[in-house]
Amino acid sequence: MAKSSSAKKVNKAAAAGGGRSARRSDRSLMFPVAMAVVVLVGVVLVFLGRQERVTSFDSSAPQLGDHFHSTYELYVCGEQVDPIPNDSADDRTGVHTHGDSLIHIHPFVTTVTGTGANLGAFFDEVQLQFDDNTLELPDGRILESGKTECAPGEPGVLKVYKWASVSAQAPLVFEDNLRQVRLDQNRPGEGQLFTIAFMPEGTPVDEIPRPDDAYLREYIGLPPADQPLDEAPDGHDGTGTDTGGADGTTGDSSTTTGDTTTTTAG
Repeated sequence: MAKSSSAKKVNKAAAAGGGRSARRSDRSLMFPVAMAVVVLVGVVLVFLGRQERVTSFDSSAPQLGDHFHSTYELYVCGEQVDPIPNDSADDRTGVHTHGDSLIHIHPFVTTVTGTGANLGAFFDEVQLQFDDNTLELPDGRILESGKTECAPGEPGVLKVYKWASVSAQAPLVFEDNLRQVRLDQNRPGEGQLFTIAFMPEGTPVDEIPRPDDAYLREYIGLPPADQPLDEAPDGHDGTGTDTGGADGTTGDSSTTTGDTTTTTAG
């Protein structure tokens, strides 16, 4: 009986030891398998990420190497405001102004190409607040839609009026997503016009002035080497208003306003 009992104990111990060895073997195999799965998942995610970047690339204008120009006007409570001063000395993106009422658009970083070339990028570059409810003026005043009054009991609202080319007569009207309004002129020798207006709600579109495009027309018609950089040409005060040249003449500017379209940026 003693021998039988001892034999059983030996067999039981051997069986237990074999089980532990099998479990250790299983665990030793699980680690490399798990690592292989992690590596495979990582490779798949990298591939999918690259594919998404390729398919989502925004090839719309402007791109690196393009050089566009638009003119703009700040119109507050029925009055034109002085333009944003020259910021070209500290230009970080290629979307800037020379204090000449023009927006110079020649991106040298991809964050301001395609849909990234917009009014938000311009106001960020000149370091002024601008969104659907706020406009900071060059003199430091901050206008808030629905709060800042143009007259007692008449709070103003912020809108953007965009003429898609110098030949356009009627503007697109943007009431929201104002930072996403595109600077997307993509035809040689063309330009766009913007009036950034803070006026009482209900102001008719035909009371919003179309920016004077005389300087823009002259500017985009010049060879690149002859385009002035830091000052407006003789006869122009740099505010979007033609003051007359040396011969006393003024540039032609269309002020006709037709039917308008209210649209949404973005």
